[in-house]
Amino acid sequence: MQSLTSQMIDGVFPTKAKAVGELSKLCVQSSDKRSTANAYYLAAHWHDKQAADCDVMAKDDPRLGPEIRKRAAANAVHHRASAAGLRLSATGLLRDSISAIQHTA
Repeated sequence: MQSLTSQMIDGVFPTKAKAVGELSKLCVQSSDKRSTANAYYLAAHWHDKQAADCDVMAKDDPRLGPEIRKRAAANAVHHRASAAGLRLSATGLLRDSISAIQHTA
C-alpha cells in the first residue's frame, strides 16, 4: 500500500512538494473546523445551563409570579433550541473536516 503522499503525487500532483503543501492546507482547514466545532459545543453547553436555570425559575411557584414563570419557560425552550442548533452545526463541521481528509486518501 502506498503512502498518502505517494498516492497524491501519482494521482493528482506533479511533485511531492505540491502534494505535501495541499495536504498541509487540508489539515489546517480541518483543524480550523474542529476548533470552531469545539467552540459551538461549548456555546451549546452554556445554553443547556441557561435552559436548566430557566426550568428551575419556571417551577418556582411560591416566589415568582405567573408572568415571570411563563417567560422563564419560554426562555428555556429558546435555550434548548439554540443548543440543538449549535450541536447540529458543530457536527456538520466535524463531518466536513473528516471527509476532507478522507477524500485525499
